[in-house]
Amino acid sequence: MAIKVIQKNESIIPFFGDRMTIIGGLDPLGNQNTSDVTFQMILPGLNNVTGRLRYYSYYCWLLDQYSERVGSTDPKEFKLFIRKAEYLTALAAQFNSEDTLSISGSNYSKGVLAGDNSVISLRDGIYKPDGDTEGTYWKFPLGIFGQYYLGSMRDIGLITNHAIENKIYIRTESESLEFVNGASLAKAFTQNISKEGLSLFFKSLDKGEVTRSELEELLGDFSLTSIPAGTEEERLLTRMLIQKDLPRSKESTSDFRRSTIKFLLNFLEQSGEDYSERVFIRHCYSSKGTFKSEKIPVLVGWYFYQFNEYWQYSCGAMLNGVLDYLRINYSPRAPQLSTFIEEVADAMIEKLVFKSSLTLEEILLDFESGSNSYASAIESSNSIEKATNGLSVILSLFKENKTEIDKLHKYGKQYGLLKSGAGVEYFEKEFLPKLNWQLGDFIADFLMRKIILRHQFVAFRKMGNGSQSTQKFIIEEHTIRYMDQLDESFTGPRIGNLVQFLIDVGHLTKDYTLTKSGERLRNRLWDGAD
Repeated sequence: MAIKVIQKNESIIPFFGDRMTIIGGLDPLGNQNTSDVTFQMILPGLNNVTGRLRYYSYYCWLLDQYSERVGSTDPKEFKLFIRKAEYLTALAAQFNSEDTLSISGSNYSKGVLAGDNSVISLRDGIYKPDGDTEGTYWKFPLGIFGQYYLGSMRDIGLITNHAIENKIYIRTESESLEFVNGASLAKAFTQNISKEGLSLFFKSLDKGEVTRSELEELLGDFSLTSIPAGTEEERLLTRMLIQKDLPRSKESTSDFRRSTIKFLLNFLEQSGEDYSERVFIRHCYSSKGTFKSEKIPVLVGWYFYQFNEYWQYSCGAMLNGVLDYLRINYSPRAPQLSTFIEEVADAMIEKLVFKSSLTLEEILLDFESGSNSYASAIESSNSIEKATNGLSVILSLFKENKTEIDKLHKYGKQYGLLKSGAGVEYFEKEFLPKLNWQLGDFIADFLMRKIILRHQFVAFRKMGNGSQSTQKFIIEEHTIRYMDQLDESFTGPRIGNLVQFLIDVGHLTKDYTLTKSGERLRNRLWDGAD
């Protein structure tokens, strides 16, 4: 029988290779998923990076032009065309200060134009000599379109996959005029381009280069921050925003986007407040999703969203505060985990000025609620104070909404929003049964299960079989060792971009007051007109 001989430097035991790379990561507790799916449901066809509305008609036109002028089903040709056109548009945007601030690819384009080159090579800006896109105007292979707009435009019914090659996209068309399609938007965009601008655009693409003076000429026709007022393009883009959420879906009839615009315009006109991205959503939270004492599904959606935002933000703050305390008091040493949790819990109780022997139910009777106030205090605090402010948000959430939690839970279940880590799920199933727990026991349990072990679970899940870890601490042999810090954060609810879209089509001024067309739109929506 042959016997295996181990050669020099050979090993038959597992070898695990390089050490793990620690990266920052997002959503360290996995509690933001519910917020994400909620605003995706309420504002489909938008995302947090689609900053200007005219991109929608521009890309419909661009896909139309690709079909007419190139027509190749080779994905490489398609990417080349899209990337050259995007880069050319971003270069032209540098000759307008507003375009520079809001057009993707501007940082790279600004750097190129800072040189003394009189002729700019488009090829040099879209691919490196080896074909790589790293260090060009846009890293993602299919450009800004592929990374930012493709999914949103498909959801809103403007583009679809090519029948032959699924890596190529075409604008939609339909004989029905019920919904806005890609063909109609492409045609409307064409109507707002001069013959000279059209000729110069494709002359530049074909030559693969453009001069500074030519870029200035192109800006007039291809500015993506300026939609010509009173045009068919402006009308269609408005109609696109207020049509049903998923126009190409026969099953879906929801109109959450339209309803949000309806109540947002009314709020902006009635409130008289200085607008900020979250003021409308906080209003939906404080009114518990009602309008004139009636529950409105879309407002309940924003109420549900903000409830989960307070939850995930406060949990993130507790993790941040605990890590800060661990770093200040122990790093690089590693205390016993159970002892450390008890120490943190005691310090938080001291900040709360409540006896640890009191039950949650007893404490809530005298606890002064104010979710937004405590959430605002989180940003300027650290260590135990930050963790305590986070806990105060959680106690406030229950006190402010205890009669609504079951309704919110049913709403989340109805629309499939109860993802892992959902706030209402915790209060419905875990918090209520613990009202008779003593405060010290509750805090220690929450810190261990919902903060420490939850973060470890999420970090392991994100790591999978990879070599990068988002862990902020290491637990080994019942000790906890500090590794890294993080910042708690709210998610972006898309409302800011929706407001910018309404400004782009002339329904709001830049200081968020309704224009005459905005008043007409508001009246149409309240009258139920299309």
